[in-house]
Amino acid sequence: MKFPSARVAAGRSSRSGRLTGTAARWAGAGVALSVAALLWAPAALADNSSNRWTASLTPTSITEGTQGSFAVTVSDATVSTANVTRVNVTIPSGFTAPTLGAVTQPAGAGFAATLSGNTVALTTTGAGLAPGQSVSVAITATAPQTPGTYTWGTGVQHTAGFALLGPAPTVTVNPPPPASIAIVGQPTNTQVNTAMNPAVVVDLYDSSGNIDTAYNGPVELTYAESPAGAPLPANNVVNASAGVATFSALKFSAEGYPYELQADVPGNPPAPVSAPSQAFAIATEVNVTTCQPKLTCQSGTVTDQGTSASVSAAAGQGTTDILALTAGGFGPLSCTTIGGTITVTLANRAKTIAMTLAKAQVQQAISEGASKFNICWGQPTPFTVLAGTQLVQANGEFEGLLPDCTTGGPSPCVSSRHKNNAGDEVVTITAPAGDPRISW
Repeated sequence: MKFPSARVAAGRSSRSGRLTGTAARWAGAGVALSVAALLWAPAALADNSSNRWTASLTPTSITEGTQGSFAVTVSDATVSTANVTRVNVTIPSGFTAPTLGAVTQPAGAGFAATLSGNTVALTTTGAGLAPGQSVSVAITATAPQTPGTYTWGTGVQHTAGFALLGPAPTVTVNPPPPASIAIVGQPTNTQVNTAMNPAVVVDLYDSSGNIDTAYNGPVELTYAESPAGAPLPANNVVNASAGVATFSALKFSAEGYPYELQADVPGNPPAPVSAPSQAFAIATEVNVTTCQPKLTCQSGTVTDQGTSASVSAAAGQGTTDILALTAGGFGPLSCTTIGGTITVTLANRAKTIAMTLAKAQVQQAISEGASKFNICWGQPTPFTVLAGTQLVQANGEFEGLLPDCTTGGPSPCVSSRHKNNAGDEVVTITAPAGDPRISW
């Protein structure tokens, strides 16, 4: 039987000792009681909290059209001395080709299983189940071709002379997993405890390489790489819609770098797993600005451990670009000596970056002179460093101290240094297109 949302509470019966109507016929003729039999005489369902049992089913999910090996377990949870002497299990309509396996039971219980259609009857010539004992029967059956939630009916008879309908465990039939899966909307640097925007998007493909529009089941994101101890993000499981899963509420609770995500279909091994996403950071603060075509644009200011930055971007070449500043999340660079780390994301435009080190950090430096503060810079490709220093490869990039700007000289470079009236160190950097990380 398929009951998409029906659940049946533990059965209860009168202690009158008499069985009437449907209950009597079930006990005498072995006819399986279904959930629909709850319509029997109200007197037979009178409340008696001492006569109850529990029923469970494993596994709780299966792929449509596949054969599954199930175990139905019934436990006598009564507080009286009555023993369970008969158990009926109704396999849901749509499950086909059922066969019986082993019966697992306490010594002396004496249960044997028989199968008639989709009804399994466990009857005993022994003591049955005493309170607190359980019996389990293995059933193999092929799942329906229609996804949904399917209810397995259960019922028992006690030595005290009453029959009960019982808990109705369910199994979820899932559509078949897609042939392949890919993260097509990549994760980006995001502020801690803030929904990632734009959202991560995952496409699911059929065996022909097309979007699997028939798949509307669950998709989950886990880590391909993460900082040690980082908990999984909130809202990391969503249902696909016509083969596309959008994670619009994905939130991370732990700062750090690098994070990489991977996508899979839960509960359907051996479902495919996507390639890892691009690396990203979960940061203290993120500022995002949309730069319009052929216009300059100005970011807000972000701050990490006394280090602040803002960016003025040059006019673009006719494209809309995203300017993002990330404070924190990344650890120090190889040449960092004080303060925090700022990351700039703007691949297609030259920019001027204003870096500020707060007075409190300035006063911790060996020398407070404005000319003594250098910029530690990191980017994916080699660049010219300050004379007398070395360019090193670290943290998956090239890192080193920036030189001062000269006519026709290298870029990136430091165009000015000064102290403001508050005693903060302010350094201005001229930089080409690209995505650097910056510290002091």
